[in-house]
Amino acid sequence: MEAEYWLANSESFYHQIFMIVMGSLMGMSYVLGVTYKAVNILVYFIFFPLSFTLFLKKPWRFFILPASFLFFALPNFESISYKIFSICENFLHSTAKTFDSNYVVVSVVLCVYLPVILYLTAIFFKNGIQGTKRVILWLLSPI
Repeated sequence: MEAEYWLANSESFYHQIFMIVMGSLMGMSYVLGVTYKAVNILVYFIFFPLSFTLFLKKPWRFFILPASFLFFALPNFESISYKIFSICENFLHSTAKTFDSNYVVVSVVLCVYLPVILYLTAIFFKNGIQGTKRVILWLLSPI
């Protein structure tokens, strides 16, 4: 998307969230020395799903997340990431068209709101209502 598009829609809350997430992923890609698409796939298809293992009570749960970085050891992981990213991008565009929305809104709903809801649900089942309230208050408290 062109810079004019982002400037024209900079007032939109969804665009602001999208830009924060995209900027964070771009920063991670710079630090890790890989492409934005590779980091995007790593975060949304490997790291997020595996992070739910932290809610397990097994001692080996802490070894699973670091193991997710073995993704970078795959031969041609960049080309694999490009293919998967392209499929996801097409899915988000078609979903946006189906719901008479746009790519940015659908991305924020599926890639930001949905994981937050899933994490809060997992925290609720692990810690109960009091633990969930503490987490929400901690997240909403000023830094």
